[in-house]
Amino acid sequence: MASADEGKSRERLAAELEVLRRRVSELEGSASAGDWRGDVPEAPSFAYFNPAPVLRFDADGVVRSINPAGAEVFGPGAMDGSSLSSILPAAGALDVGRVIAGDEHYDFTAEIGGRWLHLVVVGISEFGVGHMYGFDVTERRRAEEALRAGVAEQRRRTRAQEILSNIARIIGSSLDIEEVYQRFGEEVSELIPFDRIVINLITDEPAHMVDTYQASLVEVPDRARDQAYHTEGTLSQAVIDSRKCIVFQPSDEAEAAAGYAGLSGAYGMGLRSFLSAPLLHHGEPIGCLNLHSLKEDAYSELHRLLAERIAIYIAGAIANAQLHAQVTQQSDELARSNRELEQFAYVASHDLQEPLRMVSSYVQLLGRRYSGQLDERADKYIYFAVDGATRMQRLISDLLAYSRVGTRGGGLSATDTSAAVEEALSNLEVALEESRASIEYPGLPQVTADSSQLVQLFQNLIGNALKFKGDARPRVEIGAEREGAHWRFSVRDNGVGFDQKYADRVFGVFKRLHRNRDIPGTGIGLAVCQRIIDRHGGRIWAESELGKGATFYFTLPVAPEQGVG
Repeated sequence: MASADEGKSRERLAAELEVLRRRVSELEGSASAGDWRGDVPEAPSFAYFNPAPVLRFDADGVVRSINPAGAEVFGPGAMDGSSLSSILPAAGALDVGRVIAGDEHYDFTAEIGGRWLHLVVVGISEFGVGHMYGFDVTERRRAEEALRAGVAEQRRRTRAQEILSNIARIIGSSLDIEEVYQRFGEEVSELIPFDRIVINLITDEPAHMVDTYQASLVEVPDRARDQAYHTEGTLSQAVIDSRKCIVFQPSDEAEAAAGYAGLSGAYGMGLRSFLSAPLLHHGEPIGCLNLHSLKEDAYSELHRLLAERIAIYIAGAIANAQLHAQVTQQSDELARSNRELEQFAYVASHDLQEPLRMVSSYVQLLGRRYSGQLDERADKYIYFAVDGATRMQRLISDLLAYSRVGTRGGGLSATDTSAAVEEALSNLEVALEESRASIEYPGLPQVTADSSQLVQLFQNLIGNALKFKGDARPRVEIGAEREGAHWRFSVRDNGVGFDQKYADRVFGVFKRLHRNRDIPGTGIGLAVCQRIIDRHGGRIWAESELGKGATFYFTLPVAPEQGVG
């Protein structure tokens, strides 16, 4: 039978637990209790039979009692008489005496044995003790951590996509590969860690590559930029052969040498992790993107996938830059060749005129002096010689005019088209009178042009219409229509025309679609027109039907004061 003292102790504990139960019930609904929730059982089962840990301690921080759930959670050392701070280090900073004396409460979260508990400490000054009550929040804590990890991963992916987009934009913004390299390297460093980045390209020499870009904190022996080296046994050669990205992270120098002999020097300089991705253009390797780190195991599968993506971008930029360089070189060579050809044509035609003029003069003198004194055959020979020399002079003169379009042209300025047509008609006065041709050119605009070449253009086109006239009286109509920043001109005639399938040939040098020797000309006039229009940044073309005349179209820039419209 229980003694009177034991009965009083039970009554005191029951009262104490009732106060605790009431205090915890009050705390459960308050903001200060944090995010814990749970049903608070009735006293006295609140303590002993509670599935959550409950322990009782005094003002010195000594545990006076602990329920079975608490002993299980806090471990073998959790027993009556043990120190609260020894079984729960997180409570070491808690001033338990103050908590008890002031009837305060204190709550915090702690990890204990792989479980997360939200612990509530309640001081009960009436009895000079404190109680700690725990709520298991492990599942919720794990869910929160998973959510935070998911958010962090989503942010990382978003940032990675932004950087990849920046890399693509940088690569597409310039054909200067050196500028691309510099800006591209800075962006790559935000995605993939490296202490050395190298781009090496395949050379024309078999099994050789050359580093075209390097950015490094570490100098690797025998790997100077723009210096070709043999690739046998290198990581780059393995990547080229497999067309796959390779991550190689050797544990020691022996493994590095056994894997890829070419990495011995890099490993010896402290580099420990190596990532190399193939640069593929239309499926064929042109080089490698190489990233090296001083840290061991620096590269993950994610880094490998990112490197493959980046390599696709930079491979396209390199291929475009190489193509641009080739086109630029070819254009420069073509321009130089054209200048030399123009100069040769000018010099040749200019220098040929004098001896030809002498030949023509003496043959004509021979014809006049001995005409009728020789037989008929001799007179015919002299005629053929004079005619040939005359045609050759015209040919050289036209060739000289053709060469002068690009080398002797004047400046481009606002030019009155009607005035240019009138000057051209003045130059063609004799041919116009002989053919009784009608020329109409109402309301022509001003254009940006070389005035003398514009006169030559109209003179050749109108003269062409007069040469290839039909049976009817020649009629030429000149008009213009505005097309944005250009005027589109038309020169329409009613002559013999030509088959449209030969429309491109008419602008070739020495191209004559009509074989009639009675029609004068050398076949250079329309070629001169083509060169004049090319120099002015326009285009020229022809439309015709055999027997129904022809129309020549060309475009010239609008004069500045007229605007684009």
